[in-house]
Amino acid sequence: MGALTEKLLEKVSRVIAVEKDRELVEYLKNKFTKEIEIKKLILIEGDILKFSMTNDQFSETFLMRSKSSEGGRSSSGSEVRPQGDDFIKYKLIANIPYNITGEIFRKFLQEEKIQPERMVLLIQKEVAERIVGNRGARNQVRGPVAFSHSGARTSKSIIKESILSISIKVYGTPKYINTVKRGSFAPAPNVDSAILLIENISREKFKVGRGRNSGRPPGLKMSNPGGQGEFRPQGALNDKVSEEIINEEKFFQILKAGFAHKRKILSSNLKPIWSEKTEKQLDLCNIPHKSRAENLSVKDWVCLATPKF
Repeated sequence: MGALTEKLLEKVSRVIAVEKDRELVEYLKNKFTKEIEIKKLILIEGDILKFSMTNDQFSETFLMRSKSSEGGRSSSGSEVRPQGDDFIKYKLIANIPYNITGEIFRKFLQEEKIQPERMVLLIQKEVAERIVGNRGARNQVRGPVAFSHSGARTSKSIIKESILSISIKVYGTPKYINTVKRGSFAPAPNVDSAILLIENISREKFKVGRGRNSGRPPGLKMSNPGGQGEFRPQGALNDKVSEEIINEEKFFQILKAGFAHKRKILSSNLKPIWSEKTEKQLDLCNIPHKSRAENLSVKDWVCLATPKF
């Protein structure tokens, strides 16, 4: 027990470990007495799903307080709440119970102010494959499965996505690192495990640029008087592009609606949201009417969540 913690302590300057099992907490206290004394290991007894990212012990380690916020109070005496930029990046590395995998992803990826820089988790192998979406033939649908607007089939190879895979990919980049066979554990579980890395974690995909049309600012006309040579813009060039933040709650509302009924096509699943405007919304995102939710990419879902009318 404590093998992962021991290896991490060999590599980094400080580790915060959150453990729910009281007996294991006592075991870790005895095993890492020295590391705890010098505060290289911060051991917290508690449920990680209920753990507050503004916990005092967490903040002491990761919060970089400015002069104006020392002591947690402003000059007026009011409490100063930490902002996202006040925290240094941290990495979440864990061997978690399989039954809370989805909850762990939601808690830390959707964390309002203190997202991890990267996550490295040991999870069930089949779940890791579904998240990455491109390992194993059963995760890919090959052959004539895509539809055009007219309903004609194409031969495009499509990766099957899920609510979980899109929910992770909209925040970061998942990578399947390695398989860990069930025999590596004692007692052995009934399934194999996998090491999953999620890096480049941010909310950048929820930021949508406004103001350009096909790479050109709105209203810009192109002129080529002589029929040869380069095209020249007519009139003033307004190259400003505003940035719109997509509402995350709305994004997940649309995502869940899209996957609500697996056997239905996407346009049917999204009717409760846009009613008669559903097909127009799909057209604006260049999504075929007969698509299924599992065939859409993160960019498709972001487009659907971007207000258009």
